[in-house]
Amino acid sequence: MTTAALSLSIAGLLLTIGLILLVWKLTKLPSRRRALTKNEFVVLNLSVALLLAYVTFLAGIDAVTPKAGCIAAGAFIHYFFLVTSLWGGVEGYLLYQAFATAVPATEFTRFQAKASAIAWGIPVILVSIVLLLDPEYYAGKNVCWLHNQASLYLAFIAPICLALLANLVVFALVMRELWVARKAAIRSTKNKADIWTDLRRGISLFFLLGLPWLLLTLNVFYGATEGRLALHVLVIIFCGTQGFGIFAVHVYGVRRELKDLYLHHMKPNTAKRERNKKGAHTSSTSSS
Repeated sequence: MTTAALSLSIAGLLLTIGLILLVWKLTKLPSRRRALTKNEFVVLNLSVALLLAYVTFLAGIDAVTPKAGCIAAGAFIHYFFLVTSLWGGVEGYLLYQAFATAVPATEFTRFQAKASAIAWGIPVILVSIVLLLDPEYYAGKNVCWLHNQASLYLAFIAPICLALLANLVVFALVMRELWVARKAAIRSTKNKADIWTDLRRGISLFFLLGLPWLLLTLNVFYGATEGRLALHVLVIIFCGTQGFGIFAVHVYGVRRELKDLYLHHMKPNTAKRERNKKGAHTSSTSSS
């Protein structure tokens, strides 16, 4: 069941990555190919991190022998899941930046460098600390994962909870901004349709990324066997739909760009084929 669910999610993540790269490749500025937007950059990194986490999980979570391989698999699983949670936090920051007028917009290059350093760099420190303390913390009897309770809580559960808390604060601040902002002020700062697209996209990603981690955290703290089983099932369901959920949210966010690309690339080709058909039909008629 877990393998099938994660395989489904992997397929959705591959579609998301492919769609982002396709839109980027086909969308050209007059003199050069355009750069990725901040949202595209974050979703691309998020999808890559989650894809690597799921692939590593499926390939190495139960590969307990040899021990060195198990330690490596456990460390990589730990790392990629932490990276995923931090990119979720970056997505929350973008959502807040889109609505909070007091937050200045960051230049894309600076944003790219800072976000990458935080999301890909901080997990390196946490995983390195665990490895320095005792590499065998990752080598359990049946699974390649943190089996030491202190390291599990401090190096995994605590960062996940902090990322979730940060996103909850962002969500509350965005709701406050929308509540106190006047409609005229909203229209003057950004197109209304773009605002609601950003809001729906951000909230959807918040629940897609936050719920599995929340359920996983509850699963760690929940003591009852029956409760653990129910939470296991919920985690599998949400993780299984996560990849396609991210894909659906991204498609909704770029629906206008997709429509423009279709009209630009497909309609001219269709019209050209129709003209060629008519020309061929005319020539065959005249020859007969």
